[in-house]
Formats: sequence, structure tokens, C-alpha cells
Amino acid sequence: MEERFDWRRIITKMMRWSPLAWAIILIAIAFGLVMIETDITRKLAILPAIIGLFLFYQAIFKGKIY
Repeated sequence: MEERFDWRRIITKMMRWSPLAWAIILIAIAFGLVMIETDITRKLAILPAIIGLFLFYQAIFKGKIY
């Protein structure tokens, strides 16, 4: 019998990651979008950059690393 790919298990594991890990991931995604030379990708990079910077601030200065 085939095993289905369990998205809920993966999402549950990802929710346990620290805000610092999410900040690094989102800032890397934003950087990758900026490196693509079109206007729309640069505009799309604003959202993950803002959220990533907020999570970085929260993890470092508010002490919510875990």
C-alpha cells in the first residue's frame, strides 16, 4: 500500500523552529529574490525581508530565541 506524504507532520516540525532560524531563512529568500534582476521580484522581496528583520529583532533583542 502506498504511503502518503504527510504535510501536517512537516509543518508541525517547522513550527517548532526558533524565530532566529526563520529570520535567517526569510532574509536569505529576500536576498535571493533581490538577486533576480526584475522589478517584480524586488517588490516581492520586501515582505520576507520585513518579516525576517522583525523575527531577527525579536530573537536577539527580546530574547525569544527558543
